[in-house]
Amino acid sequence: MWRLCGSVAARASSAAAPVAARRTFMAKVDTTISIIGAPSSHGQLNDSAALGPQSLRDAGVASRLEAIGWAVTDRGDVTFPPKDTSREGNIAAIVEGNRQLSDEVYDAYLESDTSLILGGDHSISIGSVSGVLRRNPEIGVLWIDAHCDINTYESSTSKSMHGMVLSYLMKLQGIGPFGWLSDVPKLHAKQLAFIGARDIDPYEKRTLKNLGIEVYTMHTIDKYGIAKVTEMALDHLDGRNLHVSYDIDATDPGVAPSTGTPVRGGLTYREAHFIAEEISATGRMRSMDMVEVDPILSKARNETVDIAATLIESAFGKVIL
Repeated sequence: MWRLCGSVAARASSAAAPVAARRTFMAKVDTTISIIGAPSSHGQLNDSAALGPQSLRDAGVASRLEAIGWAVTDRGDVTFPPKDTSREGNIAAIVEGNRQLSDEVYDAYLESDTSLILGGDHSISIGSVSGVLRRNPEIGVLWIDAHCDINTYESSTSKSMHGMVLSYLMKLQGIGPFGWLSDVPKLHAKQLAFIGARDIDPYEKRTLKNLGIEVYTMHTIDKYGIAKVTEMALDHLDGRNLHVSYDIDATDPGVAPSTGTPVRGGLTYREAHFIAEEISATGRMRSMDMVEVDPILSKARNETVDIAATLIESAFGKVIL
């Protein structure tokens, strides 16, 4: 993580109880989940990211969740304005689509025990996380991603909005075009932890270090192992309910290749599932995004969709034994 020198090592060598010993599995009796689709590709270049929600539905996400005891309500898709050829028009579409998504998540937060938001590219998390923050300003956010998505518009070289999500939610340089965020509580550094990061821009590195944000990179995982890293991340957010933002590109491209910005050296299949299983074991997850599943970018698209669906199952309580 970025409060490095000594901080990770101190946590890793602490006498905290093993993860398995602290498990409190969530009961799945009469528990409800709302599924919300956010079919947006506006935050990056590939139009096909918008196909993610339907591909996950077609993979049977609802029936898989019902099979492990959830009562599922599919609230349908938020309607994003059409993708615009101009940068200004496209930003306006992102702003409006995320405003609608924020309202939808806000409503679902009271109507269901938990919510599952299906993206779409990662820019949809401006809407999902803001909707949760409006209900619970103290929510902990676990960002599982190859990237840290904390660029500002000025620092971004690509100007792709899926890489700026957290800078807007944290209001690092104001709220830019997202005027409606003025009424949303700011996400603070202490509420955030990353797992799986390995492609971090120079501005992002400075920001993460300056703010003391917990970042467990792939190097940290290599050094301490996925069990310890997951324990440290969840301990950092201890006492908070959780919003989990799971970008499928956190996994290695050999595991899930059909995504827009793959980066080599990512989570293995079992590491990715272990994180999800341990999140479920806390009983604290109130909402989850699954994003950047792009079903046409690879010949292994069906495999990528299925892996995303199985990670959702693990996060919501499916266990091996």
